[in-house]
Amino acid sequence: MQPQREKSFSVIARFTMTEGSSHSTRVDPSTRVSFAWGGVCLAIPVEMSAPDSTNKHFELAVGLSTEALKMLFLLNSGAAGALIALTDKAGSKRDYSQAIIVFGIGALLTVASFMFAYVSQLEYAKCRFASDYSDEPEKIRHHRRHVALSYIALGLFMFALIAGGYGMCIAFSEARRH
Repeated sequence: MQPQREKSFSVIARFTMTEGSSHSTRVDPSTRVSFAWGGVCLAIPVEMSAPDSTNKHFELAVGLSTEALKMLFLLNSGAAGALIALTDKAGSKRDYSQAIIVFGIGALLTVASFMFAYVSQLEYAKCRFASDYSDEPEKIRHHRRHVALSYIALGLFMFALIAGGYGMCIAFSEARRH
């Protein structure tokens, strides 16, 4: 029995062409345009090998992780900035200083998480490089570093998320008090 291989399909955007012209172009490694007519592209899916599919999914996961880090940083730093603006208003009896500090800590933890994730990816790249040259002890060492740094980055991300939630609770309780 032959193992099944994953197939990947990509969506191709519509485009307009001048009347009477024909066009065939390669869009990405997994999809080819067979022909275009009337502003519609027809795609022929090309099978991807398992490593290609794994690499594509890994790239997507890294992209989503990066976006999550950006959003968490914006949440914490934006909330701290907004609370600073509210505290600065003349005649305000509310003291948001604790919430600002917690949001600032959350923003710093997010930056630290990003840095650890970056170094983790460097270790992963070294691990893959070592596997290409069949240096097994080096590969294992880099993979262990990659895993450890990934867990640290994930832990820092979770603490930053908790800091954001706790900062919101502090700001809300301060707003309700006065």
